[in-house]
Amino acid sequence: MRTKILILGICFLLSGCYTLLVKPAKEKRAEGRRAEYVTAHSELSKEIKLAIQQGDLLVGMTFLDVIASLGDPYDINSTTGSWGTISQWCYLNSATDRYYPGWERLKYAYVYLENGIVTSWQSR
Repeated sequence: MRTKILILGICFLLSGCYTLLVKPAKEKRAEGRRAEYVTAHSELSKEIKLAIQQGDLLVGMTFLDVIASLGDPYDINSTTGSWGTISQWCYLNSATDRYYPGWERLKYAYVYLENGIVTSWQSR
């Protein structure tokens, strides 16, 4: 019984360390990535710059804007035809195994792109 309590206590302590150490470090790297991208791309509209800086999405963003804003997706599903390419980018949140600022309350987030341009997104 004492062993179980000790193990539970250690798990609780480690989960707190993730929240205090790992999550802020990842957030800081994300902020640096966003700032660097926005600085390097002066052609971006004010709206897109602001969305990237806040880790958000806007319809009309390019796939590079999305990577700058949210980071690399967990998975990509694509369909290509005579009309072009439609892609679904899948992001996971910190409750699973990856952290993306702004998506904390979502289990999954899906970003849809047509020919490399954001057309919509959804969560589940």
